[in-house]
Amino acid sequence: MKTDVIKIGTHGEGMKEAVQVVSELGDNAGLSPKENLHLQLMTEELLGMMRGITGEYSADWWVEYNGQSFVLKLFAKVNMTQEVRMQFIDASSSKKNEAAKGFMGRLKNAIGAVMVGMDSPAVGASAGLLNMGGPSVYAAEAHTWSLEKYKAVVGEYNSDEANEEWDELEKSIMANIADDVKVSIKGSDVEIGVYKDFSK
Repeated sequence: MKTDVIKIGTHGEGMKEAVQVVSELGDNAGLSPKENLHLQLMTEELLGMMRGITGEYSADWWVEYNGQSFVLKLFAKVNMTQEVRMQFIDASSSKKNEAAKGFMGRLKNAIGAVMVGMDSPAVGASAGLLNMGGPSVYAAEAHTWSLEKYKAVVGEYNSDEANEEWDELEKSIMANIADDVKVSIKGSDVEIGVYKDFSK
């Protein structure tokens, strides 16, 4: 089953409604208060993803669900103007970039890096995060990434960088709660899915 689509805006429009929807879904599915809170936290984290990547944007958000299994979906068309592109590159190359702190901040940065073009040296390192969790970034002309695959790749390495990546994962609310997070970027389209089955 699928909920109605809610429009999410740059300034938080639709976020309150989205959290209310998942709270009701959780109650109807018989989730415990803690599980319901986790569902709401994942929703808030997901809806904060597009902030800082672009200027003004509008995204579609909905939930696909079956029993206690949920997929939180966010789809956005990004208007990556030259002005927004340059602002993002400047922010990514700045050591003061607060958005890059933490796993979700870095994932957000990596999505933006792909959007502005991976040949940009200032954002190449950020895009590398996505390369560690998916197949060829040029597969079917779409860039796909999976948190589950990313965890597996990071877990195989024993280096300072990999250990730092793992520390960030352990601190992340999303990485600890979600079964998987999948990102697909094709042209100006960005789709993010957060998967969680509470019945497991």
